[in-house]
Amino acid sequence: MGAIWDYTISQGKNAKEAYAKATSEAYTEFGHNAYNGTLTTSSGFQEVMPPHGKSYKELIALIQNENKLTSTYPSVGKKWESCGAMKLKANTYAFWGIFAT
Repeated sequence: MGAIWDYTISQGKNAKEAYAKATSEAYTEFGHNAYNGTLTTSSGFQEVMPPHGKSYKELIALIQNENKLTSTYPSVGKKWESCGAMKLKANTYAFWGIFAT
């Protein structure tokens, strides 16, 4: 099977709650298929620290840039493994990775 790189932004009081909300929404929209191309195909998440001193807008630009993001955080976001997670601002988290299709 294939894979696709993608990201999603979700709200929650912490990363665990935001991930649960994002996976619930993905299951609702794309179904429970193990190859649905969403973060539901990951084995959870690994939270990483955002680069120091970056604004929300700069963090969003980083999340949207697959090459820069994967070179900055090479240990997260691999297919079937934990997706990356980063707090962007209060109660807002980004999750990214290579998801099974």
